[in-house]
Amino acid sequence: MKKLLFLTFILLTINTLAQAQTESIDRFVRKYKRSATGEKVDITVPGWLIRFGTKFIKEEDLEGVDIQAIARKISEVRVVSIEGGSKIPHTDFMRLINDAKSENFEELLNIRSDGDNVHILMREKKGFIRDLFIMVQDNDGEFVLLDIGGKFTMEDINQAIQEVKIKNKSSKQERVTDL
Repeated sequence: MKKLLFLTFILLTINTLAQAQTESIDRFVRKYKRSATGEKVDITVPGWLIRFGTKFIKEEDLEGVDIQAIARKISEVRVVSIEGGSKIPHTDFMRLINDAKSENFEELLNIRSDGDNVHILMREKKGFIRDLFIMVQDNDGEFVLLDIGGKFTMEDINQAIQEVKIKNKSSKQERVTDL
């Protein structure tokens, strides 16, 4: 019986890790895991582990942000980081965005400032945002890719943004009053 439970757990974990990856992201990561110089990290965290981890966050650190509500909607998070190496060519960066768009991703936000690029794309299915795809490349060549799989609404994302804005405003006011 223990072996059967263990095998079921392993199969469920493998299934969770393989779920929401897209071919364009996988192709890009495979290429740069082999060719890029510098420190590389590629990790996928299943949603159940994220939910488990939120139990260890102190209430006072959250400052009113309902992290549990957000974590319940996440099925997995993949983080790819390449730093300290040669800069990823702009053509490859744009090819990744175009490939993601061909896989039904829509651009939500695009910021370019002083050589830094931030792109946020989303993919919807049946009225829910199923994937958030965030890419950041700074002028120094550091690159971070965040692929968040889950089942979100635009209201969920707006609420999370508002909670972060309120948190930032309150911390700025505290710093001003402390001076």
